[in-house]
Amino acid sequence: MLLLRPTESAVVFLQQLGRGLRLSPDTGKSCLTVLDFIGQQHRRFRFDLRYRALLGCSRSQLQEQLTQGFPFLPPGCRLVLDRVASERVLSNLRQCLPARRPQLLEELRALAAEGTIGPTSGQAEWLEALAMDPADFYGIRGASFTALRRDLGWLGAAPHPEEERLSRAIGSALLHGDDPDRLRALAAALRASAPPELQPLGERERRAWLMLTVQLFGTGRQWRPLEDALAVLWQAGAWRQKLRQLLELLAARADHRLHPLPWALPVPLRVHAQRSRPLDPPRGRALAPGHPVRPAVHHPAQERSPLLPHHPLQRLRHLPVGVPLGEPEPHAASLTHGAALHPPS
Repeated sequence: MLLLRPTESAVVFLQQLGRGLRLSPDTGKSCLTVLDFIGQQHRRFRFDLRYRALLGCSRSQLQEQLTQGFPFLPPGCRLVLDRVASERVLSNLRQCLPARRPQLLEELRALAAEGTIGPTSGQAEWLEALAMDPADFYGIRGASFTALRRDLGWLGAAPHPEEERLSRAIGSALLHGDDPDRLRALAAALRASAPPELQPLGERERRAWLMLTVQLFGTGRQWRPLEDALAVLWQAGAWRQKLRQLLELLAARADHRLHPLPWALPVPLRVHAQRSRPLDPPRGRALAPGHPVRPAVHHPAQERSPLLPHHPLQRLRHLPVGVPLGEPEPHAASLTHGAALHPPS
C-alpha cells in the first residue's frame, strides 16, 4: 500500500490503513507492507498525531519508542524507518509543538485569532486545539493555564503568591491521577465557595484531601497543615478553578478498570490505580497534629497495612494487587518490589 494522501486526521489515517488490513481469503494474504510518502508538504505537519494514533502512546513515549526501534509492537508487526526518516520524524517531534513558554503563547494567540479558542474556553478545549497531552503542556517551563489567560487578556484577577509554585507541582505530582471517582469527588468539592469543614469529614475523605494537599505543597519546608493548605486553595480562586478543570479532565481520560481493596480500610486507594508519591500520608500513615510529613512509614496497629515497605525513593506505578476479572480476590496479595499487603486481624 502506498500512502500519498496528506491528512492530519487520526481517523482518516486509520481508515486508510484499514483498507490494506482487510482479510483476503481468495488470495491468502498474510501480511501488509505500507510505504508512506507523506510528511514533507509543509513544515507544521504533525508526525506525532499519526504515530500516536497507530501506537496508542503519549508524545514522550513515542519519542522513546522511535529511538529504540518500536520494541513494543504486537507480535508479527514491524514499523521500520530508515536512518534519514527516523531523524526527520524526531526533528519534527521536537519542532511541531511549542517547547518554551513564548512559543506556546504565540500558538495560543494564533488559535485565538482563528476563533478556535476564546475567553470562555477551558483547559480541555486548549489541549484539544493544541493537540497536546496535559504532560506536554505542563512540561513546558512556566506553562500555567491561569498565567497564560492573563497574558491573553482573558483573566484580570491578580495571581495568588503561591500560584506559580502550585502550578509547578501539577506537572510533577498530579498528572498521574487515574482514579475517576476520587478525581471527580475532589473536583466537585472544589466548586464550593468555601473549603470543606474538617470535623464532619469521614476519615477516607479527610485523607483524600490530605493526599491532594501533600502532592501540591510537598513534604518539606513548604508543607502546610491540611486546614491551612485548603485555605490557600480557596484564596487562589482562579487557580482553584483551573485545578478543578484539570481533575475533571484526568477523570475523563482514565482508561482502565480499578478495584477496591479487598478489606475495609479508610484509605482512598484502589487496586491498579497509579501513585507517584511513595510518601503520601493516606497509605496507612498516621500524622501527629501539627507535624509535617517525614520520610518514614508508620503503620497504625488497627490497620496493619504496610503499603510502602520499600525504599522511599522508589516509585509505585501500577500496583498488581488485583486478580483477573471473574476470579475471586485473595485475602492477601503482593506488590511490586516484593512488598505485601496484609489485611487487618
